[in-house]
This record gives sequence, structure tokens and C-alpha cells, in this order.
Amino acid sequence: MYKDEKYRTHVNGKVFFLYNRYRSMMNRCYCPNNVVYLRYGGRGIRVEHHLQKWTNYVDYVHTLLPEGHTIEDMRRLGMSLDRIDNDGNYERGNLEWATKKSQILNRDIPKNNKSGYLGVSWCKKSKKWRADLRVNYKLIYLGLFNSPAEAFDAVQKEYLKHNGPEQHAKLMERQRKHLEQR
Repeated sequence: MYKDEKYRTHVNGKVFFLYNRYRSMMNRCYCPNNVVYLRYGGRGIRVEHHLQKWTNYVDYVHTLLPEGHTIEDMRRLGMSLDRIDNDGNYERGNLEWATKKSQILNRDIPKNNKSGYLGVSWCKKSKKWRADLRVNYKLIYLGLFNSPAEAFDAVQKEYLKHNGPEQHAKLMERQRKHLEQR
């Protein structure tokens, strides 16, 4: 057990939430039996060697805290650490505090996506491209379109309206990367 309260792993007999996140991060990247290993370690995402040690990880996380906040404050605010570049490693310079909503917006476009665009799918019944956007856990139907590009244009406009210009820029960057990989 660590003498410094800062490095605690348990609080009142329960696993400290940051330690739990740390263990999950390590398991996602290094344990092939983990259910999400293929989305992390399986595609080459690693934890920077320096951050693999619990105390170094805690020290780095504390440097990311907004002034006057504690790790518990961030948890109460619904924040946790997220990788800025979803294809990048867990490393210094690629981690930030983010809300669950922000983290959901930072996801990759699914590999089974046939249109090549986020929020665009083929509708067999109408034989058109369907545009949808999930906002606050609710799916918003945006319409049917003749091309995936037209449907994505509708997704972009609605996305900008609900998430603002900064998140819209992130969406466009993810979309650009996805199209380059195809």
C-alpha cells in the first residue's frame, strides 16, 4: 500500500475509480482475453512505458487537472480521461479530461459501415441512403437521400447545430481519416 494518499488504490474498501480506469486501460491494451482488446491492443494501441507504472500515471493525471480541482471533482462532474487522437496511444500529450458525450463523439466509424460516412446507412426498403444522428442518447431521423454524400451533408448540418464548431471540426477530421483509409 502506498503511504501517500495521492496513490491510493482503494477507498472505504472499494476500488478507487481512477485505479479502476487504469486497470481497464491496461487490460484493453495488453490482455487478448479482454472483450474490447481487438479495438485497442489488437489494433496496436499501447500505454506509454512511463505511464504503465501506477504512480507515474497518477502523477501525470494530476498535471491534467484544472486548477483547484481534484480527481474526485472530475468524477462528480462526469469526466474521465480520453485519448485526443482515437488512433493514438495512451501517452502524455494524447490524454485529456472529457465528458462521456465528448468521448462518444470521439469514436471511430464502424468497420461494417458501407457508406463510408458517419450516420449514413443504406435503406433496403426505400433503396436510398438514410441519415441519422444520435443526440443525448436519442436517434434523430434526418431523411432519405440519393447519395451517401447528400445524406452526410444533412448529418453534418445537424451535428454542427447540436455540438458546436469545435466538435464539428473533430467530426470532419475523423471523416477525412476514415475516407483516406478506405
